[in-house]
Amino acid sequence: MPRYGTAASRSVERAMHKRKKGTLKSGGSGRTVKSREQAIAIGLSEARRKGAKVPDVLMSGNHAAIARWRRKQALGRTWERRPDLLDGLELSKEDAKLLDEYKREQAQAQQQQ
Repeated sequence: MPRYGTAASRSVERAMHKRKKGTLKSGGSGRTVKSREQAIAIGLSEARRKGAKVPDVLMSGNHAAIARWRRKQALGRTWERRPDLLDGLELSKEDAKLLDEYKREQAQAQQQQ
């Protein structure tokens, strides 16, 4: 699963900055955005309109699926960068399942290259 890149990250960063200043408005109602999640969604939508790659799950609006995707990415990045932090750690069944999914996805991506 591709990670979103620099362009998408910049768009989210801009949206979060505007939200913090109180100048981020929602497209539909024109109201000031106060929710962190809504600001991220606006930033990702802007990035996608500009052609940046954004995983479909992040644009789905399904908060449970987004939280699951984010947790899987966090566990996977930790496994890649600092596996020592996971050694000896007793993961929950769900976290172990997510990490296994991440590893399988990475192995498949490597085989496709």
